[in-house]
Amino acid sequence: MNQIFEASHTYKLKGMDKYLTVVEENGRRHYKAYIADRLDGEWTPIADTAERPFAGWKNVRPAPGVEPWTDNVSHGELIRDGYDQTLTVDPEDLRFLFQGMWNKNKSGRGYGQFQWRIGMLTPAGTRRAQTFRAAEPCEPRVIVLTDIGGDPDDQQSMVRFLVYSNEFEVEGLIATTSGWKSESEAVHPGNRTEQHGVTS
Repeated sequence: MNQIFEASHTYKLKGMDKYLTVVEENGRRHYKAYIADRLDGEWTPIADTAERPFAGWKNVRPAPGVEPWTDNVSHGELIRDGYDQTLTVDPEDLRFLFQGMWNKNKSGRGYGQFQWRIGMLTPAGTRRAQTFRAAEPCEPRVIVLTDIGGDPDDQQSMVRFLVYSNEFEVEGLIATTSGWKSESEAVHPGNRTEQHGVTS
């Protein structure tokens, strides 16, 4: 791989003996993509430049009726075909959840002041019948530990979790952090309700 930045995810491709890794690039945010036959194998770039990205300002267009609102594709994650540790995605039903904003609106602001919006990318020119699967007899029970309010990335992670929350039986959301943060940087449990509409 050439230069990489952050927010990488590695997925198993459903029905194929292949793996896909996507990696976010800095600056005007966009995603690169690499493919391999094995997790420890040689990773081949399939979209690894700003001019030819996996997802970026060069190949993302708004859906019909939607006004353009971003030229950044950041903190993205493919919607998985299940919820186990393999992170399997269906190559016939790719959907990419991301946050975006105009690059010009970053000027003069710190990262925590960026006004990100959430969006969903789907491949252009495809039509798929909507399918419904029977629910599992019971969902996995989870308790989420979060230092929400202490770091913007953790607020974004909570948004991603809530997108999948129908797949789980959520027993609790607990605001916590390690002991090194100062009082001014500490967690703020009330943000769960204020920012995400989650009740205690």
